[in-house]
Amino acid sequence: METFFLITSFEDGWREEEFIYDEVVCDYCIDALDVPEEKIEDATYSAEGIELSLCSLTKEDLIDDWYVNLYKVSSKS
Repeated sequence: METFFLITSFEDGWREEEFIYDEVVCDYCIDALDVPEEKIEDATYSAEGIELSLCSLTKEDLIDDWYVNLYKVSSKS
C-alpha cells in the first residue's frame, strides 16, 4: 500500500508560490485532494512538488475515492 505521494500538478485556483507555507500545503491536500486530515502524517512542499505522507491507512481507505484519486494524480517514481 502506497503511503508516500508526490504531487506535481495542481488544481486551478491554487498558487504554487503559496505552498511555502505548511498550512497552505495541508489545506490543499484536504480541500483540493479530499484527503482526510487524520490520514495526513506529513505534507511539505519542495522543488519537486508536494510530498505527502499518509498514516493509519486501512483496507477501506485503499478503495475510497480520495485515495484512488490521489493515486491517479500523483507522480510515480
